[in-house]
Amino acid sequence: MKNIYIDDDIQEDISLNISNEIIGNTNKYYINDTEKEKYVENITKIIESKIYNTKKFTSKYKSILYNIQTEDVIIRMIDNVNISNKSDILGLIKFNINQYMHISVDDYVIEYKIINQINKMAKIQVILFPKYLIDLCKSISKNLKIKSQIINVNYDILQKLIELNLITNLESNSLFIENRNEEILFNKVIDKKICESYILSKNEQYLNYINNLDEKIDKVYYYGIEDKSINNEINSFSSLNVSPLNLENNKRSIIISNQLGEDLKKYINAIGMII
Repeated sequence: MKNIYIDDDIQEDISLNISNEIIGNTNKYYINDTEKEKYVENITKIIESKIYNTKKFTSKYKSILYNIQTEDVIIRMIDNVNISNKSDILGLIKFNINQYMHISVDDYVIEYKIINQINKMAKIQVILFPKYLIDLCKSISKNLKIKSQIINVNYDILQKLIELNLITNLESNSLFIENRNEEILFNKVIDKKICESYILSKNEQYLNYINNLDEKIDKVYYYGIEDKSINNEINSFSSLNVSPLNLENNKRSIIISNQLGEDLKKYINAIGMII
């Protein structure tokens, strides 16, 4: 039986300045070396001050897991991909991306999932993860002298919770809203598969997104940082069935501390990473 414990003290926001320049028709993201070094040093100090001084554990942590989904993480659905030859799929994805997006695919690690398949044709979900973020995580782990175990994307964690049937009263067609400090993350789920994932700013943009949902959404689940004004705005959509996201306890050989109570919504991603 795995007990899930959350150390509520480790919560810090440190911004990182990521520059953007256009080379030809391609957007290029880069981090100033000085800024990166300062950022890694600050993160290292914060984590070290918490995990090495805590009295709740008798030994050092052996691994660190990262949970990242920013505007630079690109998630797209591509229809009608011929998957008869698996060795050709990545090339077809790159060709499609280059046709419609002004980015250099060499700056990304590309992963994909087959969502629906009819004979040799399939709908594919593509994730482009910036290499600079991977490099950043490796630098933090190196400074901490802790093994970097895995880099998680928010939507992937949510999909795992859905597939493990850990979400209480889950409807097949749902909208998941994750409230964060500066923005809101939307994941639209159709037939228990995430088909869209967007990060929107906290302005009319996210309200317009909810207002213009094109598929029938049976339920809206929200989680993340508690924000009464955001919750009130979401609940103002009378046509939507809105509720906080809750997890089924004592499933998959895990026990989530009852002390978390209402705070459970803040730690959905952390719990999803380790189960």
